[in-house]
Amino acid sequence: VDIDGAVDMASTLQVDGAITSSAGATITVADNSDNLSLISTDADDNSGPNLRLYRNSANPADADVVGQVDFEGRNDNSQDVRYGFISGKISDASDGSEDGQLRFFTIAAGAETQTLTLESGNATFAGTLTASG
Repeated sequence: VDIDGAVDMASTLQVDGAITSSAGATITVADNSDNLSLISTDADDNSGPNLRLYRNSANPADADVVGQVDFEGRNDNSQDVRYGFISGKISDASDGSEDGQLRFFTIAAGAETQTLTLESGNATFAGTLTASG
């Protein structure tokens, strides 16, 4: 079935198979219920459910950001503000010696601040090394 245009469904959509989109998707609810649930009914000791952020670049390089989760809301002037975000980054893309970085940012006095960085067995809090592995 090829459908061009909007489809309005007033019931449940059951899809048996993959869902692929060539554009972004928006899921909206009008209350504080979960917007998205990932549910695994598997009973073994493997991980699940899993959320995968995958950057499939033909030319991966050092300093590439491989995924990001933004936490946004409105301020008291009805402006959208990113209050925090988590970012995954490639530190070294060299085969056999790959290094990755996970960075946590928060907003302080209107400016985004790198609050916590996890990289190569080290944890850095607001620019100060606090733990080393």
